Amino acid sequence: MGVQRLIVTLTMWVAYMVVLGIFFAAAAAPTSSISGDIIFGVVLAVSAAVGISTVGIWRAPAALGDGESAQRAQHPAKSKRQQASRLQELIQRLDEDEIVELETLLESREELPHDRLR
Repeated sequence: MGVQRLIVTLTMWVAYMVVLGIFFAAAAAPTSSISGDIIFGVVLAVSAAVGISTVGIWRAPAALGDGESAQRAQHPAKSKRQQASRLQELIQRLDEDEIVELETLLESREELPHDRLR
C-alpha cells in the first residue's frame, strides 16, 4: 500500500515537472507574449494542486487500498458481520473431503492445551 502511494506520488510529481518544463519552454520562446504575472499564477496554481493532491494521497487510507482496515476500525460490529458472512461463503464452497479435513483439524486443536495455541 505504501509502495502504491509512492508510485502514484512520484508519477504525479514527474508529470508536474514535465508540465512546468513545457510551460517554461513555451514562455521563453522569442514569440511568446506571456507576462511574468501569468507565469507566476500558473506555477502557483499547479504547485498548489500537486501539493494538495500529495497530502490527499498520503492522508486518505481509503484512497489506495487501506479502506477495509479503516472501515473495520470505524465500524467493528459491521466488520464482525462481514467476517461471519465471509466464513459462511467459504464453508459453502468447500467439498465434503475439505469439510472433514477442517473438522479434524479443529478437533485436534481443541485437544491441545490453550497456551500452546499462541
